[in-house]
Amino acid sequence: MKKILQYFLFILQFVFIFSSNSYCQEYIFKIVAATKNVQIKTNGSGDWSQLKTGDKLFTDDIIQLKNNEYVGLAHVSGATLELRNAGIFKVNDLKMYLAGKNSSVLKKFSDFLISEIITTRNEKKSDDHGAVFRERANYLEVDFPKSTFVFDSLTTFKWYKHENQNFYVFKLMNPAGITVYMQKVTDTTLAVNFKNLNLDKDTCYFWSIYLQDEEPISSDTSCIKIMNRQKSKVYLSEMKSLKDDTAFTKNSLQNILLAKYCEEKELNYEAFRYYENALQSAGNVQEYKDLFTQFLFRQNLLKRIDQLKN
Repeated sequence: MKKILQYFLFILQFVFIFSSNSYCQEYIFKIVAATKNVQIKTNGSGDWSQLKTGDKLFTDDIIQLKNNEYVGLAHVSGATLELRNAGIFKVNDLKMYLAGKNSSVLKKFSDFLISEIITTRNEKKSDDHGAVFRERANYLEVDFPKSTFVFDSLTTFKWYKHENQNFYVFKLMNPAGITVYMQKVTDTTLAVNFKNLNLDKDTCYFWSIYLQDEEPISSDTSCIKIMNRQKSKVYLSEMKSLKDDTAFTKNSLQNILLAKYCEEKELNYEAFRYYENALQSAGNVQEYKDLFTQFLFRQNLLKRIDQLKN
């Protein structure tokens, strides 16, 4: 009986040690994006090495940022954190900032974002996708997604100035080709409040820009749809949750996550704006530039890609 008891205690001790070691090996953060000079000391010792998207950080790791460096972190719970200030940071201290935070929606999009960044890096498709922008005669370039859902609210259309021209006409047509809204403008932007137009929901309306008195000089025709109220309510609520759950990353990483969320929901107008906001606060993060480039390519906005590269 005594031998059985000793054997039982030995097994319990083994299970306890194994469980403790397994627990210690659970990662605390994953790297979402980092500039090239962000470094790590594994277990707080040894030589510094470069951090990359997808790398995992554990309790005893230490990371170092120099001036003008950046790292975006996704906690195992789904919460996110950004570091921008030069210094040395212990992972065990960083996790305290996110105590009690948990978000399944945010974790889903953090994991998706990391996966997409790694895929982009490995396939090396983000630079130009083989696309070369060339100015086209008798054509107006737009700076707006070619297809998008929008909420039933104010939407700002943008296009590029045509040489020696200051008068433009914005035209919106229903699926039957009947003009439902037209506006002459002298600027290269136009804000339209769709609430005032009483348009059908989830229906593709076609819009374009052309030069006044010179209709052959025009933009491509693009599609815009007003999202129905039920979907709008759900998506706006989820976007609010994402914003609340990214309180520590209210600049670039929050905007990138919101951009990916909106893109998945075909809210490309919103995604476009979030990508732009992300790059305004983290223009030196190549991973974010690559994601924006991919988005622009999907929306056939080659002139903006050309500007981004330059």
